[in-house]
Amino acid sequence: MSLLNLVWVGRYKLGPTEPEYLERILGYPLNHTQAAESSLTERLLSLKFCFQTDTLGYHLSALKSMYPGGLTVFSIFSGIGGAEVALHRLGISLKGVVSVETNATKRKILRRWWENTGQIGQLEQIEDVHKLTSTKLESLMKKFGGFDLIICQHPCSDLISKISPQSESLPGFDFSLFYEFVRVLQRVRTMSERKR
Repeated sequence: MSLLNLVWVGRYKLGPTEPEYLERILGYPLNHTQAAESSLTERLLSLKFCFQTDTLGYHLSALKSMYPGGLTVFSIFSGIGGAEVALHRLGISLKGVVSVETNATKRKILRRWWENTGQIGQLEQIEDVHKLTSTKLESLMKKFGGFDLIICQHPCSDLISKISPQSESLPGFDFSLFYEFVRVLQRVRTMSERKR
């Protein structure tokens, strides 16, 4: 464990951060990040750039009255499913979710949560945002009937964490991935307008 993973556990006493502690702070179900093959380090890393679900839920709560029948969500850089967890906790049913996430461990966490909570909608997971060509987006629009919400989590990559401290980049933020989100958002918006 690095020194960055220590928290105060008593007077003058530090202890390692436990994933369950972070899950509780961030509003995830207990053992949300626990998978059979996940190590402690993998669990902590999976929580690194995720949504605080209570805060996100506050911002998304207005959607409950607007979409009483549920939502179809396009979640880009889904991580461990913060948006999906927040919507579920609000009592908003998920009619369908397209989740784009490069990290296999995070995809497994979201898939396991989806199955454990008995979601009735369809979850489609895509590994790479670069695979979202116009043809693929049109196919997803047709399959899901469009999207009610497009949400993007903090786009980051493993390469960014290796940038030197003297770099002008924000630590953990990958602008090239953010531009991919903007590209996808603009294409989906254009396709939705054409559909009307």
